Amino acid sequence: MGGIINYFHGESGTVSDCWWELADEAPAFAVAIEGDPHRAIARDYGSDIGIDPQIVPGDRVIYLRLEDTTGIWVRSADQSAADLSDAVARVLENRRWIEQWRSADSELTYIDIARAIYRHRGEPLRITSTRAGDAAETVLAAGWAVLVLASEDPRDDRPRAVASFFLSHAAEDTLLARRIFEDLQSDANADIWFDSAQPAQEVPKNDSAIADWLRQSIRATHGFVVLWTEHAAHSAWVRQEFRWAHEMRRRRPAFHLILLKLRDVPIPPQLSNVCTVIDCNRIWWSNGLNEELYAAVFKRQPRRAWLASLSRGAPVSEGTTIGYDDFVSDAGVVVAFDWSFESGSCRESLRWQIDYRRRDGTLCRDAGGGIGRAADLAMKPGDRVAFYKVRWRHGSHVLEGPDLWMRSSDLGLTSDMVLDQYFRTLNGC
Repeated sequence: MGGIINYFHGESGTVSDCWWELADEAPAFAVAIEGDPHRAIARDYGSDIGIDPQIVPGDRVIYLRLEDTTGIWVRSADQSAADLSDAVARVLENRRWIEQWRSADSELTYIDIARAIYRHRGEPLRITSTRAGDAAETVLAAGWAVLVLASEDPRDDRPRAVASFFLSHAAEDTLLARRIFEDLQSDANADIWFDSAQPAQEVPKNDSAIADWLRQSIRATHGFVVLWTEHAAHSAWVRQEFRWAHEMRRRRPAFHLILLKLRDVPIPPQLSNVCTVIDCNRIWWSNGLNEELYAAVFKRQPRRAWLASLSRGAPVSEGTTIGYDDFVSDAGVVVAFDWSFESGSCRESLRWQIDYRRRDGTLCRDAGGGIGRAADLAMKPGDRVAFYKVRWRHGSHVLEGPDLWMRSSDLGLTSDMVLDQYFRTLNGC
Protein backbone atom coordinates (compact mmCIF):
# COMPACT_ATOMS: atom_id res chain seq x y z
CA MET A 1 0.00 0.00 0.00
CA GLY A 2 1.40 3.37 -0.97
CA GLY A 3 2.00 5.74 1.92
CA ILE A 4 3.57 9.14 2.45
CA ILE A 5 6.95 7.88 1.19
CA ASN A 6 5.42 7.35 -2.26
CA TYR A 7 3.84 10.81 -2.43
CA PHE A 8 5.64 13.95 -3.59
CA HIS A 9 4.87 17.38 -2.25
CA GLY A 10 3.31 19.54 -4.95
CA GLU A 11 1.95 16.84 -7.23
CA SER A 12 -1.36 17.98 -8.63
CA GLY A 13 -4.16 17.32 -11.09
CA THR A 14 -7.88 17.64 -11.71
CA VAL A 15 -10.38 15.46 -9.84
CA SER A 16 -12.71 13.44 -12.05
CA ASP A 17 -14.49 11.40 -9.35
CA CYS A 18 -14.79 11.00 -5.56
CA TRP A 19 -16.15 8.00 -3.66
CA TRP A 20 -16.08 5.79 -0.59
CA GLU A 21 -14.87 2.26 -1.18
CA LEU A 22 -14.29 -0.94 0.75
CA ALA A 23 -11.29 -2.95 -0.41
CA ASP A 24 -10.03 -4.34 2.86
CA GLU A 25 -10.79 -4.24 6.58
CA ALA A 26 -12.14 -0.66 6.60
CA PRO A 27 -13.55 1.89 4.13
CA ALA A 28 -11.33 4.44 2.38
CA PHE A 29 -12.18 7.79 0.83
CA ALA A 30 -10.83 8.02 -2.73
CA VAL A 31 -10.42 10.52 -5.55
CA ALA A 32 -9.55 9.92 -9.19
CA ILE A 33 -7.03 12.47 -10.48
CA GLU A 34 -6.30 13.37 -14.09
CA GLY A 35 -3.03 15.03 -15.10
CA ASP A 36 -0.93 13.85 -12.14
CA PRO A 37 2.18 12.16 -13.56
CA HIS A 38 2.60 10.08 -10.41
CA ARG A 39 -0.80 8.47 -9.88
CA ALA A 40 -4.36 8.19 -11.14
CA ILE A 41 -6.02 7.61 -7.75
CA ALA A 42 -5.36 8.80 -4.20
CA ARG A 43 -6.90 7.20 -1.12
CA ASP A 44 -7.39 8.19 2.51
CA TYR A 45 -7.11 5.02 4.61
CA GLY A 46 -7.28 6.95 7.85
CA SER A 47 -3.52 7.11 8.34
CA ASP A 48 -0.81 9.30 6.76
CA ILE A 49 -2.54 10.58 3.60
CA GLY A 50 -5.61 12.78 4.07
CA ILE A 51 -8.12 13.97 1.46
CA ASP A 52 -10.28 17.03 2.11
CA PRO A 53 -13.88 15.78 1.73
CA GLN A 54 -14.84 19.22 0.42
CA ILE A 55 -13.15 18.29 -2.88
CA VAL A 56 -15.60 17.64 -5.74
CA PRO A 57 -15.16 16.52 -9.37
CA GLY A 58 -13.73 19.31 -11.48
CA ASP A 59 -11.58 20.74 -8.67
CA ARG A 60 -7.90 21.36 -9.27
CA VAL A 61 -6.11 19.71 -6.34
CA ILE A 62 -2.61 19.57 -4.88
CA TYR A 63 -0.86 17.27 -2.44
CA LEU A 64 0.91 19.02 0.44
CA ARG A 65 3.21 17.24 2.87
CA LEU A 66 2.49 18.75 6.27
CA GLU A 67 5.39 17.11 8.15
CA ASP A 68 7.26 13.79 8.39
CA THR A 69 4.23 11.56 8.84
CA THR A 70 1.23 13.35 7.32
CA GLY A 71 0.16 14.91 4.05
CA ILE A 72 -3.12 16.14 2.62
CA TRP A 73 -4.89 16.61 -0.72
CA VAL A 74 -6.67 19.97 -0.90
CA ARG A 75 -8.02 22.26 -3.57
CA SER A 76 -5.15 24.19 -5.11
CA ALA A 77 -6.68 27.45 -3.90
CA ASP A 78 -6.77 26.26 -0.27
CA GLN A 79 -3.14 26.60 0.79
CA SER A 80 -3.30 29.43 3.32
CA ALA A 81 -2.75 28.68 7.01
CA ALA A 82 -6.44 29.08 7.79
CA ASP A 83 -7.59 27.01 4.80
CA LEU A 84 -5.19 24.19 5.68
CA SER A 85 -6.34 24.14 9.30
CA ASP A 86 -9.97 23.90 8.17
CA ALA A 87 -9.11 21.14 5.68
CA VAL A 88 -7.32 19.09 8.34
CA ALA A 89 -10.36 19.41 10.60
CA ARG A 90 -12.65 18.19 7.80
CA VAL A 91 -10.37 15.22 7.13
CA LEU A 92 -10.48 14.19 10.79
CA GLU A 93 -14.26 14.51 10.82
CA ASN A 94 -14.57 12.49 7.59
CA ARG A 95 -12.47 9.72 9.07
CA ARG A 96 -14.99 9.03 11.83
CA TRP A 97 -16.58 6.40 9.57
CA ILE A 98 -13.26 4.62 9.13
CA GLU A 99 -12.69 4.58 12.89
CA GLN A 100 -16.25 3.45 13.63
CA TRP A 101 -15.99 0.66 11.07
CA ARG A 102 -12.75 -0.62 12.60
CA SER A 103 -14.32 -0.76 16.05
CA ALA A 104 -17.72 -2.11 14.92
CA ASP A 105 -18.93 -5.17 16.82
CA SER A 106 -22.16 -6.01 14.99
CA GLU A 107 -23.68 -6.24 11.52
CA LEU A 108 -26.08 -3.45 12.42
CA THR A 109 -23.15 -1.09 13.04
CA TYR A 110 -21.73 -1.79 9.57
CA ILE A 111 -25.15 -1.13 8.05
CA ASP A 112 -25.54 2.13 10.02
CA ILE A 113 -22.14 3.38 8.80
CA ALA A 114 -22.82 2.44 5.16
CA ARG A 115 -26.22 4.16 5.38
CA ALA A 116 -24.61 7.30 6.82
CA ILE A 117 -22.03 7.39 4.02
CA TYR A 118 -24.81 7.07 1.44
CA ARG A 119 -26.84 9.87 2.93
CA HIS A 120 -23.80 12.15 3.22
CA ARG A 121 -22.30 11.46 -0.22
CA GLY A 122 -25.47 10.70 -2.17
CA GLU A 123 -24.11 7.39 -3.45
CA PRO A 124 -23.49 3.96 -1.94
CA LEU A 125 -20.24 2.55 -0.66
CA ARG A 126 -18.35 0.77 -3.46
CA ILE A 127 -17.06 -2.75 -2.75
CA THR A 128 -13.90 -2.94 -4.85
CA SER A 129 -12.22 -6.15 -3.67
CA THR A 130 -13.08 -9.71 -2.72
CA ARG A 131 -10.92 -9.19 0.38
CA ALA A 132 -13.54 -6.89 1.92
CA GLY A 133 -14.91 -9.81 3.98
CA ASP A 134 -18.17 -10.50 5.74
CA ALA A 135 -18.89 -6.83 6.44
CA ALA A 136 -19.05 -6.20 2.69
CA GLU A 137 -21.62 -8.96 2.25
CA THR A 138 -23.66 -7.49 5.07
CA VAL A 139 -23.92 -3.98 3.61
CA LEU A 140 -24.41 -5.34 0.08
CA ALA A 141 -27.33 -7.45 1.24
CA ALA A 142 -28.80 -4.42 3.06
CA GLY A 143 -28.63 -2.36 -0.14
CA TRP A 144 -26.22 0.30 1.14
CA ALA A 145 -23.28 -0.74 -1.08
CA VAL A 146 -22.63 -1.75 -4.68
CA LEU A 147 -20.12 -4.25 -6.07
CA VAL A 148 -17.51 -2.57 -8.32
CA LEU A 149 -14.57 -4.97 -8.47
CA ALA A 150 -11.37 -3.32 -9.69
CA SER A 151 -9.25 -4.94 -12.44
CA GLU A 152 -6.11 -4.21 -10.40
CA ASP A 153 -5.36 -4.18 -6.69
CA PRO A 154 -7.33 -1.10 -5.53
CA ARG A 155 -4.89 -0.58 -2.66
CA ASP A 156 -1.95 -0.15 -5.04
CA ASP A 157 -1.56 3.62 -5.40
CA ARG A 158 2.20 3.64 -5.82
CA PRO A 159 3.55 6.22 -8.28
CA ARG A 160 4.42 5.22 -11.81
CA ALA A 161 7.82 5.81 -13.40
CA VAL A 162 7.61 9.15 -15.21
CA ALA A 163 11.13 9.85 -16.44
CA SER A 164 14.57 8.35 -16.95
CA PHE A 165 17.81 9.92 -15.75
CA PHE A 166 21.53 9.35 -16.16
CA LEU A 167 23.17 9.48 -12.71
CA SER A 168 26.61 11.10 -12.94
CA HIS A 169 29.02 10.85 -10.02
CA ALA A 170 32.69 10.80 -9.13
CA ALA A 171 34.36 7.44 -8.50
CA GLU A 172 34.91 8.42 -4.86
CA ASP A 173 31.14 8.81 -4.41
CA THR A 174 30.18 5.37 -5.75
CA LEU A 175 28.48 4.06 -2.57
CA LEU A 176 26.68 7.37 -1.99
CA ALA A 177 25.55 7.27 -5.64
CA ARG A 178 24.33 3.72 -5.13
CA ARG A 179 22.23 4.80 -2.12
CA ILE A 180 20.65 7.62 -4.13
CA PHE A 181 20.13 5.30 -7.11
CA GLU A 182 18.28 2.80 -4.89
CA ASP A 183 16.15 5.55 -3.32
CA LEU A 184 15.18 6.93 -6.73
CA GLN A 185 14.28 3.47 -7.97
CA SER A 186 12.31 2.35 -4.92
CA ASP A 187 10.72 5.52 -3.53
CA ALA A 188 10.46 7.64 -6.68
CA ASN A 189 9.97 4.65 -9.00
CA ALA A 190 12.19 6.44 -11.53
CA ASP A 191 14.19 4.79 -14.31
CA ILE A 192 17.82 5.52 -13.41
CA TRP A 193 20.91 4.70 -15.48
CA PHE A 194 23.68 3.97 -12.98
CA ASP A 195 27.00 2.58 -14.14
CA SER A 196 27.43 0.10 -11.30
CA ALA A 197 23.98 -1.36 -11.98
CA GLN A 198 24.81 -2.36 -15.56
CA PRO A 199 25.50 -6.05 -16.37
CA ALA A 200 29.21 -6.77 -16.08
CA GLN A 201 29.34 -8.24 -19.58
CA GLU A 202 28.09 -4.95 -21.05
CA VAL A 203 30.74 -2.76 -19.42
CA PRO A 204 33.51 -1.84 -21.91
CA LYS A 205 37.12 -2.57 -21.02
CA ASN A 206 38.97 0.54 -22.26
CA ASP A 207 38.50 4.29 -21.87
CA SER A 208 37.55 4.91 -25.52
CA ALA A 209 34.82 2.27 -25.47
CA ILE A 210 33.64 3.45 -22.04
CA ALA A 211 33.30 7.01 -23.38
CA ASP A 212 31.09 5.84 -26.28
CA TRP A 213 29.06 3.69 -23.87
CA LEU A 214 28.44 6.59 -21.48
CA ARG A 215 27.61 9.04 -24.24
CA GLN A 216 25.04 6.69 -25.79
CA SER A 217 23.54 6.03 -22.37
CA ILE A 218 23.06 9.76 -21.77
CA ARG A 219 21.32 10.08 -25.14
CA ALA A 220 18.86 7.33 -24.20
CA THR A 221 17.55 9.17 -21.10
CA HIS A 222 15.28 12.17 -20.45
CA GLY A 223 17.73 13.97 -18.22
CA PHE A 224 21.10 14.17 -16.52
CA VAL A 225 21.52 14.28 -12.73
CA VAL A 226 24.98 15.00 -11.33
CA LEU A 227 25.91 14.43 -7.68
CA TRP A 228 27.95 17.50 -6.82
CA THR A 229 30.65 16.93 -4.20
CA GLU A 230 34.30 17.88 -3.74
CA HIS A 231 35.15 14.72 -5.67
CA ALA A 232 32.84 15.56 -8.58
CA ALA A 233 34.36 19.03 -8.80
CA HIS A 234 37.72 17.43 -9.66
CA SER A 235 36.47 14.51 -11.78
CA ALA A 236 37.42 14.52 -15.46
CA TRP A 237 34.73 11.95 -16.18
CA VAL A 238 32.00 14.07 -14.54
CA ARG A 239 33.09 17.08 -16.61
CA GLN A 240 33.01 15.02 -19.81
CA GLU A 241 29.61 13.51 -19.02
CA PHE A 242 28.28 17.00 -18.40
CA ARG A 243 29.55 18.15 -21.82
CA TRP A 244 27.70 15.30 -23.51
CA ALA A 245 24.56 16.09 -21.49
CA HIS A 246 24.84 19.77 -22.42
CA GLU A 247 25.01 18.75 -26.09
CA MET A 248 21.77 16.84 -25.60
CA ARG A 249 20.18 19.90 -24.01
CA ARG A 250 21.03 21.98 -27.10
CA ARG A 251 19.44 19.37 -29.35
CA ARG A 252 16.50 18.60 -27.08
CA PRO A 253 15.40 21.61 -25.00
CA ALA A 254 13.21 19.34 -22.85
CA PHE A 255 16.29 17.38 -21.73
CA HIS A 256 16.82 18.06 -18.01
CA LEU A 257 20.13 19.13 -16.49
CA ILE A 258 19.93 18.81 -12.70
CA LEU A 259 22.68 19.26 -10.13
CA LEU A 260 22.22 17.82 -6.65
CA LYS A 261 24.46 19.87 -4.36
CA LEU A 262 25.38 17.29 -1.72
CA ARG A 263 28.33 19.13 -0.20
CA ASP A 264 29.22 22.77 0.49
CA VAL A 265 31.36 23.02 -2.64
CA PRO A 266 31.29 25.98 -5.08
CA ILE A 267 29.52 25.32 -8.38
CA PRO A 268 31.26 26.65 -11.52
CA PRO A 269 29.18 29.20 -13.47
CA GLN A 270 29.22 26.98 -16.56
CA LEU A 271 27.17 24.47 -14.55
CA SER A 272 25.04 26.73 -12.37
CA ASN A 273 23.99 28.84 -15.37
CA VAL A 274 22.52 25.89 -17.26
CA CYS A 275 21.55 23.38 -14.53
CA THR A 276 18.68 23.36 -12.11
CA VAL A 277 20.53 23.34 -8.79
CA ILE A 278 18.95 21.48 -5.86
CA ASP A 279 20.65 22.33 -2.58
CA CYS A 280 20.44 19.19 -0.44
CA ASN A 281 21.33 20.92 2.83
CA ARG A 282 18.40 20.70 5.28
CA ILE A 283 16.42 18.42 2.98
CA TRP A 284 13.72 16.02 4.21
CA TRP A 285 15.48 12.91 5.53
CA SER A 286 13.30 10.37 3.72
CA ASN A 287 12.07 11.51 0.34
CA GLY A 288 13.18 15.11 0.12
CA LEU A 289 15.67 14.58 -2.66
CA ASN A 290 13.03 12.85 -4.78
CA GLU A 291 10.48 15.59 -4.05
CA GLU A 292 12.91 18.30 -5.07
CA LEU A 293 13.96 16.37 -8.19
CA TYR A 294 10.40 15.99 -9.41
CA ALA A 295 9.61 19.59 -8.50
CA ALA A 296 12.42 20.60 -10.86
CA VAL A 297 11.30 18.23 -13.63
CA PHE A 298 7.64 19.28 -13.52
CA LYS A 299 8.33 22.94 -12.67
CA ARG A 300 6.54 22.77 -9.33
CA GLN A 301 7.17 24.91 -6.27
CA PRO A 302 9.64 23.02 -4.03
CA ARG A 303 8.44 22.25 -0.52
CA ARG A 304 11.02 24.47 1.16
CA ALA A 305 9.88 27.45 -0.90
CA TRP A 306 6.26 26.63 -0.07
CA LEU A 307 7.07 26.48 3.65
CA ALA A 308 8.76 29.87 3.46
CA SER A 309 5.65 31.38 1.84
CA LEU A 310 3.24 30.27 4.59
CA SER A 311 2.03 32.56 7.32
CA ARG A 312 2.19 31.61 10.97
CA GLY A 313 -0.40 29.19 12.28
CA ALA A 314 -0.29 26.73 9.40
CA PRO A 315 -0.50 23.08 10.59
CA VAL A 316 2.89 22.23 9.06
CA SER A 317 6.49 21.71 10.16
CA GLU A 318 9.82 21.42 8.41
CA GLY A 319 10.14 17.84 9.61
CA THR A 320 13.35 15.91 10.19
CA THR A 321 16.12 17.04 7.88
CA ILE A 322 19.60 15.93 6.83
CA GLY A 323 22.44 18.06 5.55
CA TYR A 324 25.83 18.17 3.89
CA ASP A 325 27.49 16.08 6.60
CA ASP A 326 25.20 13.17 5.74
CA PHE A 327 26.64 12.99 2.22
CA VAL A 328 30.31 12.44 3.11
CA SER A 329 31.79 9.61 1.02
CA ASP A 330 34.99 8.16 -0.43
CA ALA A 331 36.08 5.11 -2.42
CA GLY A 332 39.05 3.28 -3.82
CA VAL A 333 40.77 -0.09 -4.10
CA VAL A 334 41.99 -1.91 -0.99
CA VAL A 335 45.77 -2.03 -0.60
CA ALA A 336 45.69 -3.49 2.91
CA PHE A 337 43.00 -4.21 5.48
CA ASP A 338 43.39 -5.57 8.99
CA TRP A 339 41.16 -5.94 12.01
CA SER A 340 41.52 -7.42 15.48
CA PHE A 341 40.21 -7.31 19.02
CA GLU A 342 42.07 -5.28 21.59
CA SER A 343 41.86 -5.57 25.35
CA GLY A 344 39.10 -3.82 27.25
CA SER A 345 35.35 -3.76 26.78
CA CYS A 346 34.49 -6.41 24.22
CA ARG A 347 31.95 -4.37 22.22
CA GLU A 348 34.42 -1.51 21.88
CA SER A 349 37.59 -3.55 21.44
CA LEU A 350 37.28 -4.35 17.72
CA ARG A 351 39.61 -2.13 15.71
CA TRP A 352 40.24 -2.03 11.97
CA GLN A 353 42.47 -0.14 9.56
CA ILE A 354 42.24 0.20 5.80
CA ASP A 355 44.78 1.47 3.27
CA TYR A 356 43.21 2.20 -0.10
CA ARG A 357 44.10 3.84 -3.39
CA ARG A 358 41.73 6.30 -5.02
CA ARG A 359 41.14 6.39 -8.78
CA ASP A 360 43.62 9.26 -9.13
CA GLY A 361 46.35 7.16 -7.51
CA THR A 362 46.28 8.84 -4.10
CA LEU A 363 47.08 6.42 -1.27
CA CYS A 364 44.84 6.99 1.78
CA ARG A 365 44.24 5.46 5.19
CA ASP A 366 41.24 5.26 7.50
CA ALA A 367 40.61 3.45 10.77
CA GLY A 368 37.77 2.78 13.17
CA GLY A 369 35.96 0.20 15.25
CA GLY A 370 33.28 -0.30 17.85
CA ILE A 371 29.67 0.57 17.03
CA GLY A 372 30.28 4.01 15.52
CA ARG A 373 32.68 3.26 12.66
CA ALA A 374 32.06 -0.11 11.02
CA ALA A 375 33.77 -2.00 8.22
CA ASP A 376 33.11 -4.94 5.94
CA LEU A 377 35.37 -7.49 7.65
CA ALA A 378 35.59 -9.54 4.43
CA MET A 379 37.41 -6.79 2.52
CA LYS A 380 40.75 -7.86 1.04
CA PRO A 381 43.48 -6.31 -1.15
CA GLY A 382 42.25 -5.63 -4.67
CA ASP A 383 38.58 -5.16 -3.70
CA ARG A 384 36.78 -2.01 -4.78
CA VAL A 385 35.40 -0.42 -1.64
CA ALA A 386 33.56 2.72 -0.61
CA PHE A 387 32.58 4.71 2.45
CA TYR A 388 29.38 6.49 3.42
CA LYS A 389 27.20 7.32 6.42
CA VAL A 390 24.42 4.80 7.00
CA ARG A 391 20.90 6.01 7.67
CA TRP A 392 18.03 3.64 8.48
CA ARG A 393 14.35 4.31 8.03
CA HIS A 394 12.41 3.10 11.07
CA GLY A 395 8.71 3.82 10.77
CA SER A 396 8.34 7.59 10.59
CA HIS A 397 11.84 8.29 11.87
CA VAL A 398 15.40 8.14 10.62
CA LEU A 399 18.01 6.37 12.71
CA GLU A 400 21.63 7.43 12.46
CA GLY A 401 23.73 4.37 11.70
CA PRO A 402 27.50 3.99 11.73
CA ASP A 403 30.07 5.25 9.27
CA LEU A 404 30.74 2.28 7.00
CA TRP A 405 33.44 0.99 4.65
CA MET A 406 32.28 -1.91 2.45
CA ARG A 407 32.86 -3.63 -0.87
CA SER A 408 31.09 -1.70 -3.61
CA SER A 409 31.24 -3.69 -6.86
CA ASP A 410 28.42 -6.14 -6.04
CA LEU A 411 24.95 -4.55 -5.79
CA GLY A 412 23.76 -7.80 -4.23
CA LEU A 413 25.85 -7.01 -1.16
CA THR A 414 23.90 -4.52 0.97
CA SER A 415 24.96 -2.42 3.92
CA ASP A 416 22.47 -4.34 6.08
CA MET A 417 24.18 -7.62 5.19
CA VAL A 418 27.62 -6.18 5.95
CA LEU A 419 26.52 -4.64 9.25
CA ASP A 420 24.72 -7.80 10.37
CA GLN A 421 27.99 -9.71 10.05
CA TYR A 422 29.99 -6.90 11.64
CA PHE A 423 27.77 -6.68 14.72
CA ARG A 424 27.58 -10.46 15.06
CA THR A 425 31.37 -10.46 15.20
CA LEU A 426 31.40 -7.48 17.56
CA ASN A 427 28.92 -9.03 19.94
CA GLY A 428 30.26 -12.56 19.75
CA CYS A 429 33.86 -11.89 20.73
